[in-house]
Formats: sequence, C-alpha cells, structure tokens
Amino acid sequence: MRKRLLSFVLAVLMIVSILPATALAADIVDSGTCGAEVTWTLDSEGVLTISGTGAMKDYDPYKAPWYGSRSRVKSAVIADGVTSIGDYAFRDCYNLASVSIPDSVTSIGADAFWYCTSLTGVTIPDSVTSIGWSAFCVCKSLTGVTIPDSVTSICDYAFNGCTSLTSVTIPDSVTSIGECAFYKCGSLTSVTIPDSVTSIGAWAFRDCTSLTSVTIPNNVTSIGDFAFNDCTSLTGIWVDRDNNNYSSDASGVLFNKDMTTLVQCPGAFSGSYAIPDSVTSIGYHAFDSCK
Repeated sequence: MRKRLLSFVLAVLMIVSILPATALAADIVDSGTCGAEVTWTLDSEGVLTISGTGAMKDYDPYKAPWYGSRSRVKSAVIADGVTSIGDYAFRDCYNLASVSIPDSVTSIGADAFWYCTSLTGVTIPDSVTSIGWSAFCVCKSLTGVTIPDSVTSICDYAFNGCTSLTSVTIPDSVTSIGECAFYKCGSLTSVTIPDSVTSIGAWAFRDCTSLTSVTIPNNVTSIGDFAFNDCTSLTGIWVDRDNNNYSSDASGVLFNKDMTTLVQCPGAFSGSYAIPDSVTSIGYHAFDSCK
C-alpha cells in the first residue's frame, strides 16, 4: 500500500515538474493596451497588472478598458517603468484592496481611485509630484495615508469621503490644501498643517466630526468658506503666534487680526462668548452648528 502511495506521489510530482510555468500560474482573462507603450492584463485571481514604459492613458468616466470587469479587480500592480496613473484609471473598482505604485510614477490622475471602497492603505512614492482632483475620493476603507515630500498641493476633493481615515501626514512641501480635500472624513481625529501651507480651501475639513483641534500655522493667509464647518468635536482653532493674519481668543474662536470680522466658529465650544465692540461684520454661517 505504501509503495503504491509513494509511486502515485512521485508520478504527480513528475507531471508537475514538466508542466510549463503558465499552467501553474493564474490564467489571463483579459488584456489590452492602456498607453502608447503600456499594456494591461487581468488574471483569474483578480490581479490587474499595468506594465511597459511611459504614461498610462487618461480616460473619461467609465471608459477604462477594464471598467466592465471592475468587480473582478482585487489588486493592482503597476510595474516599474510606468510614469503615470491615468485619470479615472481605477474608478469604481470597489473590490480593489491593494495597489503597488513604483518609484517611476510621477503623477496620479483625477478620480484615479474614486470609490475604491475596499482600499485600506496606499503608499505614495517620493517620485509622485501631482495627485489629481478627487484622486482618492470615497475610499471608505482607507485608514491612513502619507503624502510624500515631492507633492506641493493637495487638490480639491482629494480625500473627500474617506470616512475611515484616522490620520494624515502633510509634508512641509505642501503649500495649499484644496477645496473639500478632507470633507466628510469623519474618523480624522488630528491633522498637522505644516508651516509651508499658505491657503486652506473652502469646505477643506467640513464634517470632520472627530477632529478635536486645529492649529493654523504662521504662513496661512487664506481660509475658505466653511473650512471647519460642522466639525462638532472641535473645541478650538488655534493660531500660530507669528501669524499676522488671524488671531484666536481663549475659546478658540478665530478672528482676522484686526478683530473686526469673525472668520470661523468651531461649532462646538462650551460656554458663551462676548463679541467685542471692534467687530463690524460677522461672516456667513459663522455660528452654524454651534450645538
């Protein structure tokens, strides 16, 4: 009996050893081109591989060549040599859980990972200098992201609706935070805005309901409408002592420096506040959501 079993095992091993490698690998279920010198393959295990040299093609919504098979995409591997991730490239790939981005990539297109709701984390290499509009919008499982020093601006809606995002590292290279950049990031508890930032866009942190405090660095000259509106856990917006544009009182209410205009109200500070005689105007929705 043992001899027969041993003979059977040896026979199986012999057959496996002479099979071509492709017979043991996952089957390619679809393939094509996605750039002048860039190709793609999707295998039976849900791995979408982008390979070649140069830039991926930018697509219109719902027009990426694998869009019809988007439910099958579980991971994406972008090979070294590819220099960009095209607009709308992985939009609506809701089962995409991981993506590998090589150092050759310098830009991530608009809406590139929009509604990739299973994506839990992403490492953006230092080679990337541009992250497009709504690039990671509604990535509801994304818990943390580190933006490399090579990026100079966080575009509008970049992380809008990333409801599981708890932390974000913004490097000193960033000079602007776009409109709605972190809108509805309800799990975001803290954010460090570096001294390099000069502008914070409208609605940038609106509905960040877990955010407890924010410090405005000394170079910020522009804060957009509703930037911190409905941040219901926010007890104060503090201003760097060297900032010549804004000031805050002990309750964390933010004023422009000449104390004539009420700029922002956190919406959830306790107690009451006496508006000084110097104030001549109060901004639109200044006390909205002061529960």
